Amino acid sequence: MQKKNIEKTEVKKVSDHETVKIGSKPAINYLLATATLFAQGAKSVTLKARGKSIITAVNVEEGIKRRISLKKPAITLKTEMLQDHKTKKAVRVSAIDILLEPK
Repeated sequence: MQKKNIEKTEVKKVSDHETVKIGSKPAINYLLATATLFAQGAKSVTLKARGKSIITAVNVEEGIKRRISLKKPAITLKTEMLQDHKTKKAVRVSAIDILLEPK
């Protein structure tokens, strides 16, 4: 008698604090990712962005704020030193971290 392989659906445990790194995709992708993390039980989510992506991070924060009741977000602005891959020179890039926590 052969045993049948039964697939189990595993629920991924979400940690208390998650991070969403904002890049060049449309803001709705990051908004859905953030909303999904909150729906799965994350206590807080940090949006991280650099350079031109800062605008997208702020748009995602505003969109989440309209859908979920949030505490006042903790925003950290900073400048990171990166190396330009073509010229090998140090380049300063603005960065932002936005900590989102539901009420």
